[in-house]
Order: sequence, then C-alpha cells, then structure tokens
Amino acid sequence: MCDIVQIILVLLQKYGIKACFFELGQNLGTVESGNQVKLARTADVARRVLEAGHIVANHSYSHPVLPKLPEAQRSSEIDRTNLLLEKVSGHKPLLFRAPYGARNRGILEQIRSEGLRSIMWNIDSLDWADPIPESIAMRVLQGLNRSHKGIILFHDIHKQSVLALPQVVEELIRQNYTFLTFDSGRRVAWPSSSLNT
Repeated sequence: MCDIVQIILVLLQKYGIKACFFELGQNLGTVESGNQVKLARTADVARRVLEAGHIVANHSYSHPVLPKLPEAQRSSEIDRTNLLLEKVSGHKPLLFRAPYGARNRGILEQIRSEGLRSIMWNIDSLDWADPIPESIAMRVLQGLNRSHKGIILFHDIHKQSVLALPQVVEELIRQNYTFLTFDSGRRVAWPSSSLNT
C-alpha cells in the first residue's frame, strides 16, 4: 500500500493537484485506555501525504457499516480515528467520509457535533471491483460528462487506480475542468488543480 500511495503522490505533484485522503484509524495506530494514542509505523504514510500538501481525514477506525453499530461503538470508531489523525497532523480533522457511504441522521448529527463535515462522493470509480484501468477512467469521465462536477471516489490501495488516475486527470485538464481542494472546511480552487481520492 505504501508504494501505491507514493506513486499517487508523485502523480498528483506532476499535475499540480491536491487531494483528500480519508484514513482508517487502524492503519494509523491504536488508542489505549485514557485516550493514549500509539502510532504505528504505517502512520508515516499519512505524514508523507500531509508533507506533500494534501489533506488527511476521518474514514472510521475499522471500516464498519456505521448505521448497524450501537451508538457507543459508532462513536468509538469516529473518536479513535480523530485522536489518531490529530496526533499525526497536529490538528483535529475537519472532514469525515462514512464507510460505504452508509450514514443516517444520528451519524450526521454526531459528525456535526464533533466539528466534522460529512463528505459524500457523486462519482464512484468502482476501482475496487474493476481491474481494468481504462474502464475505471471511462466510468469516471462518463459520470462527469453527466453531472459536469463532482467528488470522485478513488481508493489508494489498488494498482488499477494508479493506472486510471492519469487518464482521468489528463482528460479533465483537456476539458478545462477546475479542480478544488478543501481549506478550513471550504472548497476552494487550487492554483493548478485538486482531486478527491
């Protein structure tokens, strides 16, 4: 996974794009009793993402279907990841993406009460289910041709995502799309461009 993220970071730098990486807490470390945060070596990947100028955000601790969890367990999934991200980045995260996009009123209220903004994609690359980079790129571009804007969901754990990314970005640049990033919880145009992964 680390190698794939590094390749993605190089590609994003090449195109002048800023991205948002939604992190699973279990990939960053553990939270022990008394909220004692213990970072794993894999937290260095998130640090590299931050050093490259990108955003890291909350994607839960272990990627469960949150609406199926009791409230206490759901809170633990979100809170532990917040603590880990704060330890990695030095500040509280601002964004949250629910695993599988599964959220309900209770989850949205909890997210807001913790100062997080819930983010949902409208263009799903389905890169996790499709091994062919060209069809991933075509799916994303067709979705954008219909909506003319959007938040694109890519995963940074699949080789096919890395191979599809340049195809998508180059076509969007050719079509004069403006790429956005998040700054202090707001979407802003990036000097060159930005893509949400």
